[in-house]
Amino acid sequence: MYIKNANESLKETFIHEEYIPIEVKWSASEEKPETIANIKWGNLYNSLLEIGVSKATGLVKCIKLVAAEKIFIDSDYKIKDAECENGHPMFEKELLKDKMTIDSGFMLEVHVVENSIILLLSNDEISKYIVSDEVKFGVNKNNELSCIVLFSIEDKDMKWIKNELKYML
Repeated sequence: MYIKNANESLKETFIHEEYIPIEVKWSASEEKPETIANIKWGNLYNSLLEIGVSKATGLVKCIKLVAAEKIFIDSDYKIKDAECENGHPMFEKELLKDKMTIDSGFMLEVHVVENSIILLLSNDEISKYIVSDEVKFGVNKNNELSCIVLFSIEDKDMKWIKNELKYML
């Protein structure tokens, strides 16, 4: 997967009066209800990403953006060269570490790169990012959600997330 430079002529800002629900669900069967642990990321003023994880299996069952007052295209974000030491890493699939397929029935992979967690939902090329607080949503040329990046995660939060997702990471 190659992610384009998201800095190319993206200067639009979208402000919405109401929350925008974005929800991605995975479920092979709805017959058996199961206990879900909800991991929340962000804050109520800008965004709140909720990841639902099965307590029994550790599988991610749903990802939901439950609130977004302001969504904008990050015109300052640039993908760094692979050899660059500072800034965000180059998000190319072959450079990612700790790859783990969460549910083989669906395209969903988790990657940990430095202080970021990347959730890949497809192998589509990313054409732009939608940024809300410390969450980036990568969309393909058809504006379909292809990846979710949680970045700037503090060490204490990363330890907590890894503990909650211990079956996957």
